[in-house]
Amino acid sequence: MVTSEVKTAGDIVGEVVLEEREYECPQHGKYYGRPVYIAWCKREIDPMCPVCEEEKSAKYAAAEQIRLEEQQRQQAEANEQKRIEWLKGLNIGKIFWNESFETFNAYTPELQRHLSNCMAFAKEHKGRKVVMLGNNGTGKNHLAASILKVTGGVIYKIMEIELMFDKHVSGDIRRWEIIKKLCEAEMLIIDEIGRSKASEHELNWLSYVIDKRHENYMPLVLISNKHLKDNCPQNGCADCLQNFMGNDILSRITENGLIMEFTGEDYREKKRFQSKGAK
Repeated sequence: MVTSEVKTAGDIVGEVVLEEREYECPQHGKYYGRPVYIAWCKREIDPMCPVCEEEKSAKYAAAEQIRLEEQQRQQAEANEQKRIEWLKGLNIGKIFWNESFETFNAYTPELQRHLSNCMAFAKEHKGRKVVMLGNNGTGKNHLAASILKVTGGVIYKIMEIELMFDKHVSGDIRRWEIIKKLCEAEMLIIDEIGRSKASEHELNWLSYVIDKRHENYMPLVLISNKHLKDNCPQNGCADCLQNFMGNDILSRITENGLIMEFTGEDYREKKRFQSKGAK
């Protein structure tokens, strides 16, 4: 029974905690608690069984944890999708999506020097040029992708650019848009220079793009499996870079440019050999 004293207090403060009572929980047996009297509805609210309350809190916490984990999973998926779209925009091959300067294995003094130079170039690249020369599997593309992840821009194999031109052979406006994109990319990296004998068309657009980027202090990276004639052991052979580039192009890229020659062995082949040896 609610006393008049309780009612009076309840009328003033809205709710009153009453004397402790004994209760019976169908699941956990007897427990003690103090009911609360709600004045405005003239109703008593019994206390919950402490064990039930603890279980309820645990279930809520578990559900909240699941909700947070799902939220984090969805956010991680969204972030990863955004990262993938960004990498696709850079035109970086999947093999280098998870690579960076930090994952580059600079296992020789030469590679340590190239890594240091590329990291410095990525930070301060305005108007600068880098030419990477050397055989397959020597780390050129790993470093190029790492540069691009810092600077933004785009990487193309020279054949990709030729195919873009061929696709729009009759569309002068579209061809100009391709040239414009190459000239204005924040960072332009062109791979596989000298893979085949350059046509007059290739030399013309390549010379134009390099010239425009040179005039506008735009950075450039060229990658080739060839070597410079000056460093050719035969003093000139079919694999000299000069056979695939005009003198005007070489003049521009060597001005304020860094020539990096990768003379090491094929790292991919080395890993395959080590893997076979381990078996």
